[in-house]
Amino acid sequence: MAFILALAAGFPGFTFAETVKEDITVQINGVDIKGEANHWVPGKVWVDAAAYAETLGLDYKFSSKKKAFTINGETLTVKMFKGKPTVHIRAITDATGAENLDWDQKAGLAYVLDLPDGSIALEGTDDVYAPGVPGMGQHWGMPTELPTGPIFGVEQGRLVFIEQMISQGDFVNGKNHLNIPGMKGLPSPPVEHTDIEYLKAGHPGFEIAHFDIHHYFVTHEEHLKFSPVESGETGHGH
Repeated sequence: MAFILALAAGFPGFTFAETVKEDITVQINGVDIKGEANHWVPGKVWVDAAAYAETLGLDYKFSSKKKAFTINGETLTVKMFKGKPTVHIRAITDATGAENLDWDQKAGLAYVLDLPDGSIALEGTDDVYAPGVPGMGQHWGMPTELPTGPIFGVEQGRLVFIEQMISQGDFVNGKNHLNIPGMKGLPSPPVEHTDIEYLKAGHPGFEIAHFDIHHYFVTHEEHLKFSPVESGETGHGH
C-alpha cells in the first residue's frame, strides 16, 4: 500500500481506476428499469433517474446546470453517466416512498419493493423479511379498502401476489364488484396463476364465509414453500 501511495504522489497523472459495473439489473416489483445508465461502483448503485421516474409514472425535473434531479418534491444529487443523469438508488427510493430496497451484488440485482401509498403490513410487522402466512407470505394493504382489497403479498422483500376477498353471500346474491383497484399504476410482473380458496369460517380480519382470490406472480410450487412453519410444513391447505 505504501508503494502505491508513493507511486500516486510521484506521478501526478496517476489515478486509481474506479470499478464500474454496467451489467446490473434494477427492478421495481420485479419489473426491469429500462435505463441505459444504470451502473454500480463499490458501495453504491446508481440508477438512470429519468427511466426510474418514468417507470413509476412520476413527473420529474432535471437541471443540467445545477446537476439536480427533482422528484416528489425532493431534489437529489446527480452524477452524469453516459450523458444521462443518475442518482443513488437509495436516495430515489426514499424520495418515492418505496417499502424496501435489496441489493444482491453477486447477482447484480437491485430489487425495489414499492407498494401503493398508504399500504401497511396487515400481520403487524414492517419487516419485509419476516415470516408471513405459510404457503402465501405477508399481506399488505389499506384498511380503508378491506375486505375486498387489493391486498399485496410480500415474501422476503419481494412482491409475490395481489389478492381480493369476496364474501360467499355476494356470490350467492349475484352482487357485482366492479373496478377493484390493482397496483394503482405501479409496476407489477405478469400473473403466473390464480388460486381461489373458499374459507367457510373466514379468518382474522374477515370472519365470515368468503373466497380468497390470489393472483400469484410466482409458480404454485414456489409459493407453497413460502414462510414455512417450524415443523417444515408447506402450503396453505391446498
